[in-house]
Amino acid sequence: MSHKAQAIVLSCIDFRFRNAVNQFVEQLGISDFDLKSDAGGVKQIVEKTSAGDWILKNFEIAFDLHDVERVILINHEDCGAYGGSKKFANSKEEINFQNQQLKLAVDILKQKYPDKQIEAYLARLTDPISFYGAS
Repeated sequence: MSHKAQAIVLSCIDFRFRNAVNQFVEQLGISDFDLKSDAGGVKQIVEKTSAGDWILKNFEIAFDLHDVERVILINHEDCGAYGGSKKFANSKEEINFQNQQLKLAVDILKQKYPDKQIEAYLARLTDPISFYGAS
């Protein structure tokens, strides 16, 4: 028996926005999805580490076992894996950096999986938490 998921979602392990991630993905019209969490979200993919290879292996498992066609990448501001907000001079610099990370990850995934729909979003830790398409 085959099970179909509408997407695989990669987000950071940060507990502060876990529930918001689930709600946001459902707002995208995705009710059945695989969830992969890793410190820094896309960080290991962009840095091309062995942990990044493991994340990609998880994607391939989702593609094969759950017929996933859509990949959702979510990073967030004040991510400790990147040094937190204090690492940046201001919010704009941090947002630009996170958007660059997400763009690099999208490019890597589009090259590796050209037949998959790849999307990237940045979570702002506002109240309530808000999500923006990476730009």
